[in-house]
Amino acid sequence: MSATHSHLHFLTASIASLRRHNRRTEVTAHVDRPPAPVVDALKGLDVSLVGSGTPDASGPPEGRCEFTASRIAKLRAITTGEDTRRLYVDSDTVFLNDPAVLDKDLGHQVGRTADVFMLLRRPHAFTLWGDRSNYFRDPHITRTRALDLVNATFSLKGELKDLDELTGWNSGVVYGSGEALRAIGERWSRLYRETLTPSALEHIIPRDQLSLWLTLWEFGSDVRVGELPDAWNFMVGHFRGVTSGSEVMPEGATSGASIVHFAQNKNDPWALRMVASELRAIGAGPLAHQGIEHG
Repeated sequence: MSATHSHLHFLTASIASLRRHNRRTEVTAHVDRPPAPVVDALKGLDVSLVGSGTPDASGPPEGRCEFTASRIAKLRAITTGEDTRRLYVDSDTVFLNDPAVLDKDLGHQVGRTADVFMLLRRPHAFTLWGDRSNYFRDPHITRTRALDLVNATFSLKGELKDLDELTGWNSGVVYGSGEALRAIGERWSRLYRETLTPSALEHIIPRDQLSLWLTLWEFGSDVRVGELPDAWNFMVGHFRGVTSGSEVMPEGATSGASIVHFAQNKNDPWALRMVASELRAIGAGPLAHQGIEHG
């Protein structure tokens, strides 16, 4: 797991919820400048803390912002660790189930038909071209221009058809072998940093998903990707149609979920109440105000 300073309340609540279901599994958190109350709370949850580092001070301003720092911390967390199977989870999550049962849910796929598992948001999985407004600054960009930018930025030789074949895997929850995660993470990190150059920032929005999709496209069959069950990356906004800014969550909206991923709903009042509840349960209630102050 990982978090920059304005998301430490989410991280602490997520781990607190995990510990309600599992006290044994090892948890490592890559964190940015945690204040003493957060450090105390995380140590009480038996968490190993690793400094997330800071963005390159010589880079452009956008490359030094917290948005970018959070992506770099995430990629470092995914890349480092043991060679055994590992689970990476974004900080804006709450566990409703023991992650130890994930292998059972995946069944025969683990280590046989897939090396790593992520969510593919169905019934209409995203593609780069279909989701282009999230990655290119020009709202009227043409397919040819989009392809030229991708090829020039990442030193690739893609074709127009690839814009429709780059599959929109979601990396909010990633599970797989340490070897596969390291290979993906190292290439993903290199490609992501290419989006932080001044020339790239002029045209490309530095979200990390694009770099992930390109990484998996490059690896092809060398890294086998399987679909994570919806329950283990359950985005209420996507699966239940809860719009961003909603005051309340519909009754039963998280039914069947194992990990609730707030995503675009992370600052909704109902989501912040879930976070506050987890923090109060471990005696860290005051940390919940961080979500109100920093948004």
